[in-house]
Amino acid sequence: MHPASVLSVLSDILSHPADNYKVQNECDSDNLFEVVEQMGKESAELRRHPEVNAYLDAELALCKMMQRICIKLGEGIDIDVPGM
Repeated sequence: MHPASVLSVLSDILSHPADNYKVQNECDSDNLFEVVEQMGKESAELRRHPEVNAYLDAELALCKMMQRICIKLGEGIDIDVPGM
């Protein structure tokens, strides 16, 4: 893949979390289905690139690892909250 194309695809990938946030917090119920469907189409198009898949797979693995770390840290903290 040409370096300029890689940068363009990477830019598209990095914009998706922001788009997802907007949908979850700003989208009204009237057009929610259409917006989510469009995001799915864009995601499918991006996933056609092996480099994109590798990046997204690595990002997901990192997120899962961070979740496991947070769970373990939370399990190790003993907090006594009065009244609960």
